[in-house]
Amino acid sequence: MCLSDKFIEVEMDNSVKNGKKITSDFMLYALATLIVPMLGILIYPISTKAFSPEIYGSFSYWRVIIEAIALLTVSWITPVIYRYLNIAGQKYAVNKIRIFHTIMFFSTVYSGISIFLIVWTKNYLIAFISTDVLFLTLANYFLDFYKTNNRAKKYCILTIFRAITTYGLFLILIRYNIKAIVTLFIGSTVFNALLVIINAVLANKKDLLQERLPDRHQYSEIFKFGFPFIIINISGLILNSGDRILIKNLLINGEYYLGVYSVNYNIYSRLITVFIVAVSSLIPSYLYRCYDEGNITKFKEGLKNLITGFMIMTSVVHLYIFINYKNINYFLIDRAYIDDKNTPVVLCGAYIFFGLYQITGSYFVACKKTNYLSLFVIASGLTNIVLNIIFIPKLGYQFAAFSTLVCFIAVYLACNYLVKRKLGRVVSKTCTVLIIFNLFLIILSYWISIPILFTDKAFTILYLMACFFIETTIIAIAVKAMKFDLSKYLKL
Repeated sequence: MCLSDKFIEVEMDNSVKNGKKITSDFMLYALATLIVPMLGILIYPISTKAFSPEIYGSFSYWRVIIEAIALLTVSWITPVIYRYLNIAGQKYAVNKIRIFHTIMFFSTVYSGISIFLIVWTKNYLIAFISTDVLFLTLANYFLDFYKTNNRAKKYCILTIFRAITTYGLFLILIRYNIKAIVTLFIGSTVFNALLVIINAVLANKKDLLQERLPDRHQYSEIFKFGFPFIIINISGLILNSGDRILIKNLLINGEYYLGVYSVNYNIYSRLITVFIVAVSSLIPSYLYRCYDEGNITKFKEGLKNLITGFMIMTSVVHLYIFINYKNINYFLIDRAYIDDKNTPVVLCGAYIFFGLYQITGSYFVACKKTNYLSLFVIASGLTNIVLNIIFIPKLGYQFAAFSTLVCFIAVYLACNYLVKRKLGRVVSKTCTVLIIFNLFLIILSYWISIPILFTDKAFTILYLMACFFIETTIIAIAVKAMKFDLSKYLKL
C-alpha cells in the first residue's frame, strides 16, 4: 500500500469516527432536551390543579420582568462562551479570565437592581424569582461550556438531574400540602446554587483572580461581539413574552387569561424547543470549528443538513399536535386552563419558524456579524407589540399566538434572505416542502379540529399513544419507500 493510500484510509477512518461522535452527541443532547421538558409537561396535571390561572398568571408576569432585567445585565454572555471558550482555541486562557470577570461584574449589577425592585414592591415572590434566575443563568454558563467543548455526557447528566431535582422536590412539597407557587422552581434554585458553588470551589482561583488583568482591548472585543445579543435577547423576550404583559394589562381579568395562555404556551413551545436546543447544541462544537478552519463549504453543507433534519422531526410533532391537541389538553391540564381554540397548533408552527431562524442565524454568529440578528429581532419584536396592542382587546388573548407566528415567519424570511446572499442556499427542497406543509396545517386548524374523544383519562392516554405509534409507523414506511436516508441529516 502506498503512502497516499494510507493517508486516504486514515482520513476516512477519522471521518467515520467524527460522524459517529456527532451522531452520539446529538442523541445525548436530544435525550437531555427531551426528558427535561417532558418531565415539566407531565407535572401539569398536578400544578394546574394546585394553582389557579390567576396565581399562575401573576407568577408568569413577574418572571418575564425579572428575565428582562437579567437579559439587560447578566444573561447575554452565552454566545460569547460559545465563540470564545473552546479549549482548543489559541486564546482560551485569556478568554477564560476576561469572561469570568465580565460575568462577576454583571452578576453584581443584576443583584443590585433585583434588591432595589424587591424593596420597592415589597413582593416576596420577586425575591425568589430573581434568586432562581441568577443561579439558573450562572449554572447554564457551566453547561454552555460543556456543550462548547464536546462534553455531551456531562451536560446530559447534569441537565437531567437538575430536572429530576426540580420536579421531585415540587411533588414532595405538594404531597405535604405546601402549595406556594415557589414550589415550582425551588428545587431548580437549590440545584443550580450547588452547581455554581461546587464549580467555584474547584476553579483555579490563581488564574481567574490574577493581578495582571487582560488589557482593555480584549474586554472591548467581548462587548463588541456580545452587545448586539443584549438587544437581540431583549427584543426576543418582547417577541416571545411581551404578549403576556399586554394580555394582563389590556384584558379585563387579565391575570386569568395570562395564566391560561402561559400554560398552553409553555407546553407547546417546549415540544418544539426540544429540537431547537438539540440541533443548536451541535453548532458551537462542530459548525463554528469548520468556519474557523476556513472550511466554508463544509459549514454550509452542515448547516443545510441540520435545517432539513430539524424540519423533518418538528413536522412530525406538528402533525401530531394538529390531530390531538384537544385530547392532549384534556389529559394534561386542569379544565380551568383548557383552550378550545387552535392556539396550540399556531404556537407549534410559530416555534418551528423560530427554530429555523435560530439555526439559520448561526451563520452570523460564526462570522461575528451579530448586528444583523439584532436588527431582525428588534423589527419583529416591535411589530409584535403593535399588532398585540391593536388586536388583543378586540380578538382576545388567542390573537397573541397568531401575532407571534407572523413575526417569527417574518424574522426567519429576512434572516434566510441575507444568509442566502452571503453564503448561498441553505434550504433544501425537502425543507421547502415541509415549510409549506406546516403552514397548511396552521390554516387548516382554523376550520378543522378533532374533539375530545374520551372523558376517561386512561382511555385518553391510550388513544394518544396509539395515534403516536400509528403516525410514526406510517411516516417510517413512507420514508423507507422513498429510500430517504434520514440519518444523513444528523451528520456534518
